[in-house]
Amino acid sequence: MGEVFTALGEAWSCALPPFGQVEGDPGTAVGTMSDPGLLAVLGALGDVTKRVDALTAMVAGEISRRSPREAGQDGLARKAGYSSPGKLVAGKQGSSAGRGATLVKVGDATSPRRT
Repeated sequence: MGEVFTALGEAWSCALPPFGQVEGDPGTAVGTMSDPGLLAVLGALGDVTKRVDALTAMVAGEISRRSPREAGQDGLARKAGYSSPGKLVAGKQGSSAGRGATLVKVGDATSPRRT
């Protein structure tokens, strides 16, 4: 996964004006980027987002596996203070319950089956 972060860093550096790094917040740096550089950064951010989303779904699926209904209060989600795996994922991610549930479904559907 490190290669996508490296590519983002390279795209970011190349997008900045030739006189070097811009001090301050990222918004200031983004405002100085060339048009092609800005598009390259956007593409690199898309690659990072895809990788992070895939990993998040894997983690959500594992949380679901560790939170079966039959485990009751002993399931991971309940032990963490949440009524369902989706709500745990949403709570920890700061996202909506619907997004948490979707991540759990994707994680469940794509996780390798264990015997």
